Amino acid sequence: MQIGRKIYYDTLTGEVLIDVGEHSGFVRETTKDEDFSAYAVLAERVPESVGLIQLEYGAYALEFRTCNGYKVNTETLELEFSYPDPSAPQEQPLNEVDIVAAQLIKLELLLMDIKKQVSVLGYELVGKELSILDLIQQNRVLGSSQSALELQMLAIKGGQDASV
Repeated sequence: MQIGRKIYYDTLTGEVLIDVGEHSGFVRETTKDEDFSAYAVLAERVPESVGLIQLEYGAYALEFRTCNGYKVNTETLELEFSYPDPSAPQEQPLNEVDIVAAQLIKLELLLMDIKKQVSVLGYELVGKELSILDLIQQNRVLGSSQSALELQMLAIKGGQDASV
């Protein structure tokens, strides 16, 4: 089944409120009441202030593809399409390759920053390891000195015991 687009518009201004779009396949056509329940932009309005244009499937396909806007002429109830000015410079939308390339550049910059941080942390780690090794060496020296002092103390104490 193919269902053409439904365009709901403001009956005073012709401004399009919602374009329900075309549907095909295993679909069913919704009623106006169902649409008012399903779409907030319709539900918040008084139904009498909303008009509806139901198009055949595929109608105005080229116009919808090339326009940059459309509204409903409230006198004729026909669609009025607006198109970009061909003489005005057009911004080219980014294609998927450009988007992915920009993301890749951002990721590469982030990776470089992370590598720099890891490098700094590595230098700090080496510095701390050297400090630990220095403390271990000092502890060994102090331990040796302490052992020597203990031996001297025992010798002195032992000498005093011998004289008694």
